[in-house]
Amino acid sequence: MLKKFFASFMIIALISSLVINRTTVNALSNNETNKNYDLIVKYKTAVSGQSQAQSIKPNLKKFTASSKTDYEYLLNKLKNDSNIEIVQPNIKYKKTDLTNANYQTKNISVNDSYLPDQWYINDLNILNALEYNSGSNITVAVVDTGIDYNHEDLVNKVIGGIDYTGTGSYNDNEGHGTHVAGTIAAISNNGKGVTGIAPSTKLLAVKVLDANGEGDTLSISQGIIWAADHGAKIINLSLGSSSSDQILKNAIDYASNKGIILVAAAGNDGLKTICYPAAYDNVLSVGATNEANELASFSNFGDKIDLVAPGVNILSTVPSFNNNYEYMSGTSMATAVASGQLAILASNNPNLTVSAIKTNLKNYSFSNNTIDKSYGSGIIDITKAISGQATTLKPVYTSTSDDNTYTKAIDVNSSIQLSGNAVVPFDSTWYKLSFNSNSTQVKLKFSSQNPASLKADIFDSSLNSITELQSNYFSGSEYTLSKGSNSYLYVKVYDDSGSFNKWTSNFSFNTIALPNAPISVNYRTHVQNIGWQNYVSNGSVSGTSGQSLRLEAMNIYLSNAPSNMKIKYQTHIQNIGWQPWVYNGSLAGTSGLGLRMEAIRINLENAPTGYHILYQAHVENIGWQNWVQDGEMSGTSGRALRVEAIRIKLVKDSDMIKLNSQSNIQNIGWQTDSDPSNLIGTVGKYLRLEAVKLSLPSPPAGMKIKYQAHIQNIGWQDISYDGAIAGTVGKGLRVEAIRIWLENAPSNYTIQYQAHVSNKGWMDWVRNGETAGTTGLGLPIEGLRIRIVNNN
Repeated sequence: MLKKFFASFMIIALISSLVINRTTVNALSNNETNKNYDLIVKYKTAVSGQSQAQSIKPNLKKFTASSKTDYEYLLNKLKNDSNIEIVQPNIKYKKTDLTNANYQTKNISVNDSYLPDQWYINDLNILNALEYNSGSNITVAVVDTGIDYNHEDLVNKVIGGIDYTGTGSYNDNEGHGTHVAGTIAAISNNGKGVTGIAPSTKLLAVKVLDANGEGDTLSISQGIIWAADHGAKIINLSLGSSSSDQILKNAIDYASNKGIILVAAAGNDGLKTICYPAAYDNVLSVGATNEANELASFSNFGDKIDLVAPGVNILSTVPSFNNNYEYMSGTSMATAVASGQLAILASNNPNLTVSAIKTNLKNYSFSNNTIDKSYGSGIIDITKAISGQATTLKPVYTSTSDDNTYTKAIDVNSSIQLSGNAVVPFDSTWYKLSFNSNSTQVKLKFSSQNPASLKADIFDSSLNSITELQSNYFSGSEYTLSKGSNSYLYVKVYDDSGSFNKWTSNFSFNTIALPNAPISVNYRTHVQNIGWQNYVSNGSVSGTSGQSLRLEAMNIYLSNAPSNMKIKYQTHIQNIGWQPWVYNGSLAGTSGLGLRMEAIRINLENAPTGYHILYQAHVENIGWQNWVQDGEMSGTSGRALRVEAIRIKLVKDSDMIKLNSQSNIQNIGWQTDSDPSNLIGTVGKYLRLEAVKLSLPSPPAGMKIKYQAHIQNIGWQDISYDGAIAGTVGKGLRVEAIRIWLENAPSNYTIQYQAHVSNKGWMDWVRNGETAGTTGLGLPIEGLRIRIVNNN
């Protein structure tokens, strides 16, 4: 939920952060921080009236000692020189991608467009934002390994550059800088490769990292100052060190004082800390998220993180020996995404500063799956930052130091009338809403004399966003809120006007407890070329049919379920196979990789007695398969067929038409089957089924069940009805196949059944008179499963 002011985009880059233990200038630095015994000094300003840049740049000098003894001698000598203002190690920095990660690489034809592989473009609604601006009149300095300015997707993007690594060229000879550059500003609509977040942005190639992705205090400080003096509005720093660095901090201050936005990677150590320069107050620090909008496992986190952005499997440009594009991961990539978003925002607000961004960041961010300080202010919604129009991802609010926070929420119950006010823009009041013991739903009704200024956000007990209620709800509209698995919910009411009013925005709302709601299943799918569809519930179709579009991922969750009840699910994915089970709204499958979903399994844990989960898949070249239930496979595996749509529903035994059955089994005789949907007969005992009797104890008026058995040496028998025997008794003849029908059944009911055949196992589900089992193979049926399904 972003407003007209601020935006940030997440891009995934994994980069190995350099760990530096040195924090004081008088400690020996013979490790990775300063392995060559380098020292750097800044001399005091010699001439009055020098500019700040002049006071930094001409007065820096590097000294190199040849041994530990020489280093200590040199350090003491320089510290006692009255003409020297600062003496410190020449700290080493590294790029912040995961160079050893298992990221994917593709050699892409120059005529191919890989926008569908840039999953973050769709997830963050970047194309919507580009309708307002694409970064025109903004220059971003990529302080990195250089940029391949001859790359097909970066032609004429680089308007200048400089080399501080000694190669004599700012062309990229490592790859990291080109990847960052393409993420920010690759050309769009050219029928090639990828699109940048801000494709109209111009670039400066500031080469400060060498062919190993390493640089130092001197080169990076000089690069920042050069960029500040050559027209950069944004400086991207996808690099880091664990050590503070006063000389580098001076360079950052110089750029910041010129109104330049500095954006830096938080680091890839997976620790509750952030590296430098991201840790400085006048730098925006960026963590990384994955395709499930979860904090990436490698990303640093903590209270000093400002925001997060996609940083896993980011597809972008690399040096164009073969016009290559690669996936990379790391906080480097996330930083580039954020820089691209800020370029769009700065195009609309040329006076934008880091301070202004940080002030507004919490108001204009939408959430990850979990709200906590590990994510900073979350992910930026660039469209709302520019236009005020929230897009599909919902906003997140994290704890702040003032009273308008969830930690100070007012406790209320589910039958009460409340009142409050919002005095200034973004002033808010939080309520912690508990439910009565006999209620799982509550109806909210708001009112205000100034409804246009107010909104309400609803969060679950873990502070995950549930919904945003627009200003129309403060004109008398009602909203019904379900408890779900939460013990309580949060309601945040706030002034969203963005400007000071002459009046206080008073409001009131009633909470009215409603009767318990039934448990329901909610689900959505990620569709090829379309993206995420809206959630649907209880048997509705999610996906498409007849359009030849693959499903790539899905989310499933339960509403109004007992707190210990869970839904779990897994997907069979092209080239991957069965993925691990996931639970309760997590992503199953992939998005942005172009891989088809081929099969699914769904099951319940800790469900109340009598509950089942039923589901069916619409499969390429097959159509809708039969319903399956409780962990069975729907779809196909090993046939390279895409799942195109799914339906899921939660049913209770009491909702289904009851079926009674008896089975006559080799060496056992007649047995009554307690649950025909689980098993009629036996499995794994090598005992043939010889006869069955089926009946409906309480069917709808006129409804009958009929069935027919194919018997060894006899063939198909006559049809039997409602409890009559199908098969033989006492003759030692096997049932080889069976057909079952419903007569006079309501149109929404289907009977489905499957046979367990000797040497073959469970055959596919069939329905409505189709043959289950085999004929002509001499194989006995050992077991059956039968269920009557309500297709509504």
